[in-house]
Order: sequence, then structure tokens, then C-alpha cells
Amino acid sequence: MASNLHSGLSKEFSFMLNNTDDFDVIIKVGENNNIKEFRAHSTVYVLVLYTLKVHSQMSGYIYTGEVDLKNYRGEDILELLIASDELLLEELFEHVQDNLFKKRAIWTLENITLVLNSCSKLQESCLKFIYDLQIDEILVWECLIKWGIKQTPCLGIISNDITKWNNETFKALEKTLNKFIPLIRFVEISPADYNDKIRPYKAIIPHHIYEEIEEFYCKKTLQNATILLPRVGKIQFESKIIGKKLISIIIYWINIRDEDEDAFFSKGDLEYKFDLIYQGSGDGINNDSFKNEVDLKEPTLILVKCQNTRKIFGGYTPIGFDRDLSGIYYSCSNDGITPLDGSFIFSFESNDDTQNMKLSRLKSFNDSVYANDLNCGFKFGIDSLYMQDSVLIVGQDRFYEQKLECGNYKIDEIEAFIVIKQ
Repeated sequence: MASNLHSGLSKEFSFMLNNTDDFDVIIKVGENNNIKEFRAHSTVYVLVLYTLKVHSQMSGYIYTGEVDLKNYRGEDILELLIASDELLLEELFEHVQDNLFKKRAIWTLENITLVLNSCSKLQESCLKFIYDLQIDEILVWECLIKWGIKQTPCLGIISNDITKWNNETFKALEKTLNKFIPLIRFVEISPADYNDKIRPYKAIIPHHIYEEIEEFYCKKTLQNATILLPRVGKIQFESKIIGKKLISIIIYWINIRDEDEDAFFSKGDLEYKFDLIYQGSGDGINNDSFKNEVDLKEPTLILVKCQNTRKIFGGYTPIGFDRDLSGIYYSCSNDGITPLDGSFIFSFESNDDTQNMKLSRLKSFNDSVYANDLNCGFKFGIDSLYMQDSVLIVGQDRFYEQKLECGNYKIDEIEAFIVIKQ
């Protein structure tokens, strides 16, 4: 079925396409016996010659605003995409690009290098496509090592048994892979695979990165952001405040409390859905509006963007906000079973910040976590983080670690999400 893109071109051109009596340009496209003649109008366009299929689609689009890509191969669609970019046909470019990445995903994956190098405007989309791939990180590591060995001439005759390698062998491989090792997401690799498949290659990993990895596997904490956090994965998330880069960090914070190490390192833990249930710009930034929309006993994430600063604050609670417990501090759900030891508050310096983020967890799991205060929209702890109509207050109390910058902030935007682990 053809797609109609009339908004970018005049519908009147469709008459000219079928009425060739006043044509003044003949374009022959193809090779050998596969040649087709196009009659056109110089007042409409002058085209660089492309393949027969591409020229046919381009003519149809320019004259009628219609494009039909149903029976086209990935190669043809890529060429049409390049042509639309060269001719500055933005509407056509966006439509064809969407078709390439969504309906030709397998072909695009198999030819990602070709696509990446064909058009500079595609690079961001290609990188996002690669970033979202659901591949076990240990497989990425193993492929990188195999590729590195083949790319290092002196390793061609070396035994695959690395216990027999010497310092010069490791140095040669390190030189080949030094730009790529920092791109491995070590936090997605299980402790067992880390011991068996990463540690033997300690000599090729930059010292500061290796130290962070060791600390992560010992303490399950990341003090810095030198090593990359998990891939975004299958996350359904739309926000005016933060993007998927920061939400992947928040998911990491949610997952890190899991007592089962294998559960944390499972790829399935990255499959989350975030349902937006409240947005201040549409629902109103005040206590009553928040309480009217956020009245659920489910895992809830709060995000707050402040005025006159790029700062972003937020909080997460695994059992939501129970309006039946108004004014009561508690450390578990009203059934006495679900603990709130997974609750935390946090801040980012901006939507692009991954270096100066602050995370404050509970000091004691036995302490109460937050109160559903009648005078606040939401409240974590007594004074740790709470909303009073259009003002966000960050303070100190005995419940949370004192890491956030205290102060009163005017709320620019605020959002609440139900967090669903799929």
C-alpha cells in the first residue's frame, strides 16, 4: 500500500505526471536492456540518475506525494534514502528512514556498517539501533576478543590458551583493543562469566576501569561512571524531564538491591515499562492534583525538573503511595510484607549528566521510609524530599543518606510513573 505524503508537495503535480504532452525532459534510467524512459518537466526537478526503481519512486513522490516501498529490497530503500537526503526531501527522508529501521530491521542489522557509512544523517539512528540491541554482553566481549586476535598480526600463530601468553602478547592485544574495551558494559556480565572470561584478560583492561569493575563485583556499587551502565533495552518510557540514558541509570539503582545476583545480571531485568500517570504541566502542579492522580500501591517513580537550574530530582518507592495511611510513617506495606528497603531519592545535574549524579538510599531498613503527609503532594522521609504545591524541598533527616543538595526549588515540571517489570 502506498503512503501519501501530500503535506510536503503540491497535489497539482499528479496531473502533470500523467499528462506528458508538455514535457521538455526525457530521462533514461537503467542499464543494457533494462532501460525505462521517463518524461518530465524541467520546471519540476532535475535529478541525478539513480537506479530504475529509485527513480521510479522519486518521480512518483515528486509528482504525487505517494511512495510504495512494499516490494523493495533493503538495498533499494537505502539508495532511495540517500537520494532523498541529497535532494533535501526531508519528508521523504523521514518516511524512508522509518521504513528501513522498523520494517527492514533484519537487513539493516546485517548491513549496519553499510548503512552507517552511506549517509551522515543516518549515523545517530544507526548508533541508537545498535545501542538498543538485545545481545548478552559476555557475547560482545567474546566476539571482541576473537576480532582483536585476528586484527593483531603477531597473534595469528599464538595458542588460544592464554595461560601460555607472555607480556608482549597481552600488550599487542591491548594496543588493538584499547579504544573498544571502555565500551563494554561490564555491569551486565554475571560474576561467573567475569571470573572465567574477563579476569584472565586483566592485562589488557585499563587499570582504572579494572579497579571499578572489581569494586562493582565486590560491593555492587559504582562510585563513578567510567564503566558503562546497562543498555537501555526494551524500555517503554516517554518523559519531558529525562531521556533513556538516565532512566537506564535509575533502573540500575532499582535492580541493584536484588539479593539474587543472577537476577540482577539477567537481561530480563532491563525490560521495564513506565506508565505516566501524572504530569504537572497538564494535570496541575499542586498537592491536590498530585494526590488525585497518584493514589496507587504500586512501584512508583517521581521526577522533578526545577526552574532556573538544570537540576533534576526524584524518588522511587516499590509500593507506591497508599492514601489509606495518610500522615503515617511506615517501613513496609500495609500488609506488613513488602519492605521499603528499595526506596531511594536522587539528583542529576542535568538531563545529560552521568558524572555528578547523587543517590541517597535508606540508612536503616527498619526506619520509616516516607509519610503520606496531608500538607504535601509526596514525601520521602520526614524532610528528605517532599513537594509542597509548586515547591520542592530537599532537606535532611535520619532516614536517608545526606547526599543531595539541600534547598527549596521552584518546580518547572513534575512527573509520576508506575514502574512495571515485564
